[in-house]
Amino acid sequence: MEKQLAVKSPTVLQGRQSSQDDEYDKKLIVVTGYLEMYAAISGRTMTPRLYEIFMSALEDLELRKIEKGLKTYLLEGKKFPWPADLREVIEEEV
Repeated sequence: MEKQLAVKSPTVLQGRQSSQDDEYDKKLIVVTGYLEMYAAISGRTMTPRLYEIFMSALEDLELRKIEKGLKTYLLEGKKFPWPADLREVIEEEV
């Protein structure tokens, strides 16, 4: 089943939000926030499809590593990144 790009409403299981959906939503907020900054710097326009591509490439990584890697790329990157560029920086972060 394909993930939606918009922040999904919580999945309720016995009165509790699914931790998997919560984790995905947190990653989505972080990734889209940084992509918006990268796009603003490079004069690009983001589309729902681009967000989907980046999330697909990064969603298996830990949130902590994603945040740290995206911040590093913001400070050190020299061009708008491909998903592989971001994965490389994120995977280097420990």
